[in-house]
Amino acid sequence: MGYIRSAFFRSFLIQSSWSFERMQSLGFFYSIAPAIRAIHKTEDKFKEACRRHLEFFNTNPYMASAIIGASIRLEEDGASDEDIKGLKSALMGAYGALGDSLFWSSLRPLAAVCGVIFALMGFVWAAPVVFLVFYNLPHIFIRVYRMIMGHMMGNGLVSKIKLL
Repeated sequence: MGYIRSAFFRSFLIQSSWSFERMQSLGFFYSIAPAIRAIHKTEDKFKEACRRHLEFFNTNPYMASAIIGASIRLEEDGASDEDIKGLKSALMGAYGALGDSLFWSSLRPLAAVCGVIFALMGFVWAAPVVFLVFYNLPHIFIRVYRMIMGHMMGNGLVSKIKLL
């Protein structure tokens, strides 16, 4: 189960390698690779899983941890290719829209305003620190929470997003 922790830390690099054809697929695969290696012992199963996770993937990078966790769970349960691809395609658009509006349109401006308030109060040195704390604490908490929930719920994550 150490591969869950590894996948979480690797998920911070999900945008480190982009392609116009497959977007974040290489970063997604890099995040999930230790889990795939631990779950699939035979070389054929490992290669099959690698091909499955190197297909198109694009979502908000902060919300991707939920999909990574759920994909790991489905790999552990021995789900079919169609189930895993269906989960990823069903969630990446919804989590992309939700994450973009939550982080880029709401949290980032709020954190910036908090930083500016500190700067206007004369604490110019503290303004960037306040911005980073106000932005990164919720973002990291959501990443951790969503990774755990994604792994616990597996395919049930799709029905959870329908309730939102």
